[in-house]
Amino acid sequence: MHHDRVLGLRLVKLATTAGYSAVSRALRPGSATRQNMAWLPISIVCATAVLETFALDGLLDEKIIGGTVTHVDDAKFMAQVITYNYESDKNVEISSCGGSLISTTHVLTAGHCAGKPTETVVFAGSSDFMKTGKRGSAYGVKDIRVHPKYHAVYLKNGSSYANYDVAVIKLRSAVPLGAKTGVISITKVNAPPKPGTPLTIAGWGIYKTNSDSSSKQLRRGVYTALSRTICSNKLGSTFTEQEICTTSFPNSAFCSGDSGGPAYVGTLQYGIVSWGDCGQKYFPSVLTNLANPEINSFVRNMLKTMQ
Repeated sequence: MHHDRVLGLRLVKLATTAGYSAVSRALRPGSATRQNMAWLPISIVCATAVLETFALDGLLDEKIIGGTVTHVDDAKFMAQVITYNYESDKNVEISSCGGSLISTTHVLTAGHCAGKPTETVVFAGSSDFMKTGKRGSAYGVKDIRVHPKYHAVYLKNGSSYANYDVAVIKLRSAVPLGAKTGVISITKVNAPPKPGTPLTIAGWGIYKTNSDSSSKQLRRGVYTALSRTICSNKLGSTFTEQEICTTSFPNSAFCSGDSGGPAYVGTLQYGIVSWGDCGQKYFPSVLTNLANPEINSFVRNMLKTMQ
């Protein structure tokens, strides 16, 4: 059975002084394009708050549908990966993905979420979207490494997908561990979640079907890990060893804005949000498989070598 794969980023507004200032400060170290931020008046935002395509890579949007509001206290490792792209000297597109702190200076996300280091900011320690101060901090990015086998595939029907969908971000400064910040461990090689395992996925994506309203607060949902046999039967040959899949329903699915976020049990991460059809056709949703030897070794190697 052939299944169209859908993945992508979420475009968001940069509408508040706090959000603008935080991005500007975080981009300041070593950023060749930092001065451009001054060209963007605080009141000038993206032309569209949420689009169905992202200008940089043409990949389709992703979101959590349903789920419940949660707090970063219950998921201290959650991070927001914000990337900006200038359309002109007055308009800028801001894209949003999820991520997870796997050390105080490393963030794990999806490969299709990776942008240029000088155009990326990471927010940590906040339940609220792009908030700083008492609600969290923004961090500049030193380096971003995508799996060497990563590649995006574009289908004739307009759908797209990525293989080896994983990237590691190196921050310019360490995130201090505390009441609202912590790190998560990745699973061991060849130790994926057993079928039937309830996996939690958290993010700031759109949370209502047929709506463009993104969540300003962190939300989470719980999805059941499926067997590789079920995943292959439902998704066909596009499902690979570098992936695992979970249940997905119209009223309960991860989709726009949640790309790159963690799928976890407690403080152990098994997967990274990669692609799906938002539960529209009851097809499973797909995660990058952190237990896969090629994925696992890449992440662990980046932890050692990205200094």
